[in-house]
This record gives sequence, C-alpha cells and structure tokens, in this order.
Amino acid sequence: MPELRKMMIMLTTAAALALALAVPVFADGPMEEVPAAPELILPPPGTDATILVAGHPGRYDELKAAGYRVYPDISQAIARADDGDTIFVTAWIYEEYMYIEDRHGLSIIGEEGVLVEADNDNDVCFLIECTEIIIHNIDMVHKVGESPCLHNCIVVWDCQDVLIEYCDLSGCGYIGVEVLGNGAPDNIHVLNCAIHDCEEAFYDVPGNTIIMEGNVLWNNSIEYWDPTGWNEGEMFGSERQPHDYVDYTEWTVPDDVPKPPAFELPPPGTEGLRVVCGDEMEADLYEVEGYEIYYHIQNAIYASSSGDTVYVVQGIYFENIELTDLKDFTLAGEELTLLVSDLFSDVVSVNNCDNLRIYNIDVVHEWGDDCSQNCYVIFDSEDVVLEYCDISGCGFIGIWAWGFDEPCSVQARYCYIHDCEAAYSAESGASVRMFGTVIRDCVSQTW
Repeated sequence: MPELRKMMIMLTTAAALALALAVPVFADGPMEEVPAAPELILPPPGTDATILVAGHPGRYDELKAAGYRVYPDISQAIARADDGDTIFVTAWIYEEYMYIEDRHGLSIIGEEGVLVEADNDNDVCFLIECTEIIIHNIDMVHKVGESPCLHNCIVVWDCQDVLIEYCDLSGCGYIGVEVLGNGAPDNIHVLNCAIHDCEEAFYDVPGNTIIMEGNVLWNNSIEYWDPTGWNEGEMFGSERQPHDYVDYTEWTVPDDVPKPPAFELPPPGTEGLRVVCGDEMEADLYEVEGYEIYYHIQNAIYASSSGDTVYVVQGIYFENIELTDLKDFTLAGEELTLLVSDLFSDVVSVNNCDNLRIYNIDVVHEWGDDCSQNCYVIFDSEDVVLEYCDISGCGFIGIWAWGFDEPCSVQARYCYIHDCEAAYSAESGASVRMFGTVIRDCVSQTW
C-alpha cells in the first residue's frame, strides 16, 4: 500500500467556498461518533504520479494555472491514470459513478466535502480485478428520485488488498459495501466509515474476506447478511442480525403445475456459455470437461454480455441477482435450482434488457414475517420470458413490471406463482401476460 497517510491537502479559499455546498442528509444518526479524516496536504505541482480533480470551475482554473494536471470529474481522472497514481479530489458534489477495472496501486483521496452522487441505475463505485486500491474520504450516495434504487454504494469484485476509509456511504437501495469474487482472497478493509440508510450495510460471498473496523452503522434494514454461516467476514463493534431459513427440500409441487423439459447444456467451448455450480466437487468435474465455472449466479452474470447463456447446476443459491443492459440473454437452471433472497431485497431485478429468457429458476424469499419485497422487479425491458419458474414466498408481488422510460413486456409461461401478496402487477404502460401459469395462495392475483 502506498504511504498515503503522509500526504495532506491544505484547503485554499476557493476550496473553503466549495465546502459551503449543501450535502444531502438522509437520516439523523450518530455523526459525532464517526471518525474524522486527517487533514491532507496537496503535493506541489509537477509531483510524479499525481492527478487532481476539481468540479468547481473556479477551483479547476486555479489549479490548472498553478501547473497541476487536473480534470473536471473523477471518471476522466480514473480513465487517464496509470498504475501507482494518486488522484486527489477537491471538494464538490460530483454527479457520476466510478468504474475502476484492472488497476493496481491506484489511490483516490478526497478533501473534506467530496460527494459522489450516482443515479439509481448504477453502483456508485464498481471495482473489478484490481489490487492495492485506496479510497479515502470519498462520500457516496444515490440520488433521491422517483425510480426505486436497486444498486450498491461500492461493489468490489475479484479484487485484492482494497482499503476503504473515512467514507460516508448512504442512501442505496441495496448494499453499502458488497464483496464478490470467485474464491480469491479479497482482503477488503473498511475502516472508520459511516454506512447508513441502506438495505444492507455490507455483504461478502464465500471465500472472500471483508474486515469492518471502527465504522458507525445506523438506519440500515439489516447490518450484515450471513445466510449460511460459511462467511469469513469479521466485524468489530457492530451487531450482526441472524436469519432463519426454511428447509426447501420439504416442498412439493402440485401435479397440475407443468413440468419443464430438460435444458440441454451446450458443449464445452461454446462461445458465451458460463456454468454456475455451488458445489465445489461437482464444479471441478465441469471444469475438467472444459466449462467456464462460477460459484455464484451474479458473478457469472457480471462476466457475461448480450447473447450469452448462463447455465445453473441444481442447488440452493443464497443470493439475489441483477440483470442490466443485456439483450438476447438466457439464464437457465437444472431441475431443483432454487434462488433464495433475504427479506429485504427483490430476488431478481431486471433493468433495460431485451429478449431475456429465464428458464426453470425457482425463486423465493427466506421465511419470515417482515418481507415487503418482490420476487421479480422488471424495469424498461422488452420480451422478457419466464418459463417453468416457481415464484413464491414474497411479501409483496411475484412479478412486478414497470415501464418508466421504455416499453416493458413480460410473459410468464408455465410458471407456478404462489404464497405472495399479489401474483403480478404492471405499472406505467408495462404488460404482464400469463400462458399456462398456475397461481395459488396469493392474497390477490393482481395489484
């Protein structure tokens, strides 16, 4: 890790004016308990491997005239940075999101008063396949708007040695810090941050490590989701909330529910094919045959593009998934493939997809009294077909389709929708059509 603690930024008069900008506050919380970031001093102009960001026009002109390499937004600076560089961000509200891929030794350091505000359709910060990354004193939030927020503040995927410190993370519809990967030891350290007003404060998948230390968490639906107990995460000074799960092997399907034909797995080497298998021994067998293997459905989706196919081997997968900006895409499961989500999240979220097919993937919420979420939420997506799917156990709607900015059309073919508040709903010009689908034990058929 770079010795960044020795660098400091000294705020000029222009920066002090920038600090007067109003920063959104989402809920009253114990802000006096949140550790303050140390004062930082800006290196002199011409310092190697140093980039500045200044969103305030006057500050930008001042730093440019002083001889600094400066950009008006963080995304431009990231795109032009080299491995080992340090990006210093001056006080401002930056309406953007940060995507950082395959970077090594990169540091992003903020003055007091830096806020990155992303729209509800993007994670505020997405790190993928990076090593030795520092994010220091960068506050992150999603915009308050009419559309529901289904994304995270920070996603760390297949990264190692990431330090997130002195950041305020808030207002996301999903998770404050989410760590994903294929079993590589991520070693993600979240230090002295405030995480609040999120569905979940943080989450890591099996085989990854997230260490929470010195943080203050409040007003999140839950602090930490640990569905199966195999998690290596450590948390100091905050309380985990355990959850109980149903034995889904006890379930029986009524005889009049259509049975799916077997999905024929394409041969190894088929372009765009990924196989998900939660059992490591069975996954090894597929890998020996030459298939591209993932242990979690969401990881396989992240690695996919339009036109691809993700095939899920039978098993219970404790996760909720998002499909965004995919066209001509297929997600197919073997018989007895079950996707289980916590009570506070939609099981499957689909946004801006076209010609999407989900085949034989059963979805459910964990058992409990406080579920207020949906099984499927589908936004601005055309020709979405759900086939032979068991959709159940949600506190709200089995299939909820919305057409905010684009047409939205959904078909449920030969599905079984049961034990929901409502089976389906179509809003804002969307359509949901049923073909051969059985609906039972819902409070109402539509909402």
